Amino acid sequence: MISAIRTLLLLLPLMATAASGPLDPGAREREEVEQLAPGRLLVAMPQLRDPNFQETVILLVDYGRRGAMGVVLNRPSTLTLNDALGGHELPRGQKLFFGGPVQSHRRLVLAASAQPLKNSLPLLPGLYLLHDADEVARWLQAPAAGIRFRVFSGYAGWGPQQLEHEIYFGDWRVLPASLPLVLDSLPEELWLRLIRYDNPRMALR
Repeated sequence: MISAIRTLLLLLPLMATAASGPLDPGAREREEVEQLAPGRLLVAMPQLRDPNFQETVILLVDYGRRGAMGVVLNRPSTLTLNDALGGHELPRGQKLFFGGPVQSHRRLVLAASAQPLKNSLPLLPGLYLLHDADEVARWLQAPAAGIRFRVFSGYAGWGPQQLEHEIYFGDWRVLPASLPLVLDSLPEELWLRLIRYDNPRMALR
């Protein structure tokens, strides 16, 4: 399953990286780059104005020499899962989330399960990513009873060294994730909660 994620990364468009010229990252930025790994959170800093990522919290699902991939955790769409996907067993009122601007037609599922899920990628203890298109389709036709999950449309992607450059320029902070933070937090409160935790003196509206 990891190889499937790697294949996805090969298909990512190489967006422009940071401005030309040598970088001189501080100790904090270098430390945060060293922390990059699947299961870590990227918290957008206030200076990041890209409308795709402004005030977002992203869960990294893959990271390596070929780039990085993640899903935006705090942007529910206006569509319910039943409206968007038409599944008869899907929870009423549960929203489809905007996962990122890459392959917006693609569906990914983050699911909490006490037991490993078939054809999934473990990210945190008890948290799994379903990313194979056929497996996601089967899951959405009949989700396993008692398992909490969220469905995402598209994902965020970075080419080689692109995410590192953005961190060096202060666009992101890297924080640890937890299962309750990923699946139980109120999306509209998540970014402000984490940005205040990361820098309690920062006054944000």
